[in-house]
Amino acid sequence: NKELRGFGTINAPISFQNASSLRADDGTLTIGGAINEVSTIGTADNDGTLNVVNAWNSNVAGNIVLNGGTLQGGAITVANANGIKGRGLVSSRVVNNTRLEANVAASTLVFETAANDNDWDGGGNTGILAASNGGTLEVRDNATFTYGGTVAATGGGRVYAKGFGLNFASTSTVNLTAATLETDESTSV
Repeated sequence: NKELRGFGTINAPISFQNASSLRADDGTLTIGGAINEVSTIGTADNDGTLNVVNAWNSNVAGNIVLNGGTLQGGAITVANANGIKGRGLVSSRVVNNTRLEANVAASTLVFETAANDNDWDGGGNTGILAASNGGTLEVRDNATFTYGGTVAATGGGRVYAKGFGLNFASTSTVNLTAATLETDESTSV
């Protein structure tokens, strides 16, 4: 039930029991070993960069929380129930099988890769793009994406598809409650 914060390199496997957390702070924390178990992993604030070198599945974590800063490195299969939440930048490729959510008031959570190769709704076309509490989820891409998942925004939240449009498949759901869905290009519903 402790938290390890800092910067440097960990090349050993990570197995944090119970409610223990690992957060990048004051620089870059590079994880070169396998992540086997952790309650919360992410960044402590704006000056933290979490660099997970190898591709990984987030089902080994209860929570992935960015409190600013950057999550980068290998591809992430987002499979933990809570997904990735907070504010900051995720430059790792994501396959969103569960949830990407901006939930910090007046802040933005950005997902962008240099190759524009994120899978916004995951392998089963069930991923959720969400914004709540006045936060903005900004997903960046360069081509129209056929989306089968759910967009859910509440409480002044905003889901913003920057640089592309979404073509909502018949399996998709858009749920806006006092919130906004914005796309830079035409969107088919």
